This record gives sequence, C-alpha cells and structure tokens, in this order.
Amino acid sequence: MKDLAVRAEQQKIMNNFRDKFIDIHRSEFCLEKLEPILVKVYSCTLSQEDKDGMSAFYRPPVGRSYVSKMPVVTKKTDKCAAKKTG
Repeated sequence: MKDLAVRAEQQKIMNNFRDKFIDIHRSEFCLEKLEPILVKVYSCTLSQEDKDGMSAFYRPPVGRSYVSKMPVVTKKTDKCAAKKTG
C-alpha cells in the first residue's frame, strides 16, 4: 500500500512537470516570438529568388495542401521509423 502512495505522488510530480513544460513551450515558441527570428534567418539565408519561388509554390492550392498534410506525413513517418528501429 505504501508503494501505491509513492507512485501516486510520483505521478502527481510528473503531471505538474508536464503541465509546466507545456506552458513554457507554448509561451516561448509562439509565433510572436519566433517570427522575428525566422524573418532574420530566412532573409540572410535565402535569396530573393528562393523566397519568390517558395511564395509561388505555397500560395496556390497545391502548396496549401502540402502545408496542411505535412504534419500527418511527419507523424506517419515517425511511427514507421519507430517500428523499424524499435
């Protein structure tokens, strides 16, 4: 019975840690804080031709479709890779 109390306390600690981690992640990795960094990195890394080409790709329906589907592709790829390596 004593072990259960320790486990419950450990779970509570882990839950609190997770909640704090998520809160910090959301506040520090929001678009408002990342946008100036991304603009600077893109500006000094990509040529105007690169940026124009990216804009031309992402603006039409195929580009918007790509952006909306990439999180699913990434998630499925991660699952497949985990099965292969796990």
